[in-house]
Amino acid sequence: MIPYKNVTEAYILGNNEDMITRLDDTLLTLSNILASRFVEGIRPRVETQVRMFRHLQELLDEWAIHQTNYIYLEPILSTNASQMGLQKESSKFKTAEKSWRNIMKRCKENPFCRNWAEESVNRTYFQQLKNNNANFEIIQKALDDYLEKKREHFQRFPAYVGSSSSPTTSCWRS
Repeated sequence: MIPYKNVTEAYILGNNEDMITRLDDTLLTLSNILASRFVEGIRPRVETQVRMFRHLQELLDEWAIHQTNYIYLEPILSTNASQMGLQKESSKFKTAEKSWRNIMKRCKENPFCRNWAEESVNRTYFQQLKNNNANFEIIQKALDDYLEKKREHFQRFPAYVGSSSSPTTSCWRS
């Protein structure tokens, strides 16, 4: 966990490739154990471990998507969303941001992956991140629609250069 933009109580996941590699290796090992004919005495425990680690893997995947979306949308919606007419989307973003900061704060307080993996029973954080990602998709679509409207009103200069009715082109030809 690293601080995000030197803001208090705002963190992001740092480079977690090593953890993901270890998680994948652990799941592979557990799969091999389950395939063994000698697993019968411990099968329920191994299956519980597999479920726990798969939940952690899903949680981290959803978390990475959430973090990417948040880092993209935060500078846009934290400053001028009301000026752009995206009040509803800004409100959704603030709700998602509050939820995310709460999750990150709890992760900072208790950084052990095992504790996060054991939450597979209620999957609260996974569901929160999934809901936030769905809201981020709605926000992104509204932002794209807004930008498309602006592009229609303010077309770029090179689109006019090739036009024979362009005042600049007629000046160059004179």
